Amino acid sequence: IPSTRVLEKGWNLVSFPQVAGESAVSSVITNFAGRCLQMSRRSATNGVFESFINDVRYNQFSTISAARGYALMVTNSAGMTLALGTNAAPVGAMQLAAGLHLLPGPARTMSVSDWLAGLSAGVDYGVVKGWNAATTNMVDVALVSPGHAYYVTMLRSATWTPPSFAS
Repeated sequence: IPSTRVLEKGWNLVSFPQVAGESAVSSVITNFAGRCLQMSRRSATNGVFESFINDVRYNQFSTISAARGYALMVTNSAGMTLALGTNAAPVGAMQLAAGLHLLPGPARTMSVSDWLAGLSAGVDYGVVKGWNAATTNMVDVALVSPGHAYYVTMLRSATWTPPSFAS
């Protein structure tokens, strides 16, 4: 995996391929308060957004995982560099219900069809969208990359196993 990803000021869809298990946000994003305002993720149980704002009174989560995608609001005018490490953590199979999911990008750049191998376009999943921070728009994507996250519309429930770094 690449060792870093440059993030623009504003919203970015991110993932953390190097995080094994669950790690504290502060251990993965140093100086969160000085560079970011908020990090959000979709709840695995009801699809509602949960947020981390670096305030224990209001945080709805405090750890991050390689198995999830996140929306990160960068406030630093120069943006920030997100450390991705050099080794991808293994991510197991996920049960994806019909509906919208914010999924973590793979450990290496690949096509959407390779990333979602085992699922059929138009049958299991519909559109795959990424965030273009420069234009502040959601865009259809053909390639997916490490350190990014993507919205995937599942057309029916299916089990998806993210590809390993070696696959």
